Amino acid sequence: MDTLSALLPGYDLAETPSPDGLPFRQIVATGLLTCRPLLIFLGHADVPTVTGVRVREPGRIPNAWMIDSLLGETLIKPDDCFAAQDVPGREGHVFAREPGNLMAPVYWFDTGLSDTGGMLPDIKTLNASRLYEISWVAWKSG
Repeated sequence: MDTLSALLPGYDLAETPSPDGLPFRQIVATGLLTCRPLLIFLGHADVPTVTGVRVREPGRIPNAWMIDSLLGETLIKPDDCFAAQDVPGREGHVFAREPGNLMAPVYWFDTGLSDTGGMLPDIKTLNASRLYEISWVAWKSG
């Protein structure tokens, strides 16, 4: 918490229960003018390091698709998207990642549907889906 606080002046940090349950933890950073999570740092309860990052703050990542962009405004291809049926709380969402690169960022889009039924929605719905999170693992493999 102290390390992150020093790196993120102007944010309020709080450790909150992980939606993934034990043995995981998360630290949520909110802006002083908003209560919604803007940055989420993930880790294991017994290790003091960050193992994943979720960014939900518009403009936080330069040279990446902007949070709140529509999928149709990006260069992400529908063929590179997957339904998030098996991810609790994200049943109506789709995600995209650079093919074949497990360490690449994951782009999360809200389709506006409550559940996709495990299938990608039609192209009109996909193109109108809104980018709400860019996430990635924070460790090197190998």
